[in-house]
Amino acid sequence: MQLRSIAIFLIFSIASLTAERGIAHDIDHESRDRPRLIDNTCADLNSAYRAMREQSRYRETIYELKPDGKLVEYSTVIIYDLYGYQRYTGETDWDRFNNESPYWQRFTSCTRKDMKDGRRFYATYHHQGHVAGSEVWVDSDEMKVKKVIRRFPQGDELFPFATAVSLFDYGRKAVRPPTKYTCGGNPCKL
Repeated sequence: MQLRSIAIFLIFSIASLTAERGIAHDIDHESRDRPRLIDNTCADLNSAYRAMREQSRYRETIYELKPDGKLVEYSTVIIYDLYGYQRYTGETDWDRFNNESPYWQRFTSCTRKDMKDGRRFYATYHHQGHVAGSEVWVDSDEMKVKKVIRRFPQGDELFPFATAVSLFDYGRKAVRPPTKYTCGGNPCKL
C-alpha cells in the first residue's frame, strides 16, 4: 500500500512539474527541428524570428565565413509574401519556392546580452534536421533580426561550408521580388 501511494505521488509530482515548465505535448519528440521543451529563455529570440517570417518581406544574404575572417557571398534569398526567391552568387537566374513559416521554435538554449543597439543572443539553431551553434543580433527598437552566425559541425551538409553568416535587409529597394524566375529550375505553373 505504501509503495502504491509513493508511485501515485510521483506521477502527480511529475505531471505538475511538466505543466510548470511548459512542455509542449504537441511537439514531435523525434524531430531535431522540434525540440522537446519550449525554452522560456529563448522567447524573445523566437518571437523576433517568427515575426520576421510572418512579416514576409525581407532579404537575407548568406555568406561563408573564411578562417581569415573574410566573408564570401554564397546566395541571396528574398522573402516576399507567399513566396521566396533564391539566387546563388555568380548566377543570374532566381528560383521561386513557397514561403512556409514553421510554427515551432527555431532556437533553444539561449543566453542574452543587452547592448546599446539591440540584443545579442547565443543559442542553438534548429532547421530541417540540422543543428548549429549560433549568435543572433536583434534590433532593440523593432525586435528585427539583423544578423545570424551559424556554426555547423563538421560533416553537416546544409551549406558547403561550416560557418554561415546571414545579413538581413528590410528596406523596400532590397526586398523587391524578381520579375523573372523558375520553379525548381523549370517554368512555374500558374
